[in-house]
Amino acid sequence: MLAEYCGEFFDLDIESPYMLIVTQVLEGKRDLIPGVCHIDNTCRVQMVPPDFQGEYRRLIESFMELTGVPLVLDTSFNIRGEPIVETPDDSLRLFPGYKLGYPFYGKTIE
Repeated sequence: MLAEYCGEFFDLDIESPYMLIVTQVLEGKRDLIPGVCHIDNTCRVQMVPPDFQGEYRRLIESFMELTGVPLVLDTSFNIRGEPIVETPDDSLRLFPGYKLGYPFYGKTIE
């Protein structure tokens, strides 16, 4: 997530650049970002600071421009019980049988 917005979404007042800290998602934001909330309303946060040089920061900024949400979900891209996707061919084999949702828009890819 964009580091400067962390306090608006999470109960966290220290830096978390490596997804090592689990913290509470603030009650007023849980419905906005359900995909990142664990069952106990926590999330493992990775902050991307304003001075970060690279495409990842620009990706999150672009997503925020479209949705108003300053974070994206980083996942291992696998289905429970299946190995993690490692190659483009793996993803093409997995994709047809897996419905991906857009929690911000209520849409599903089929």
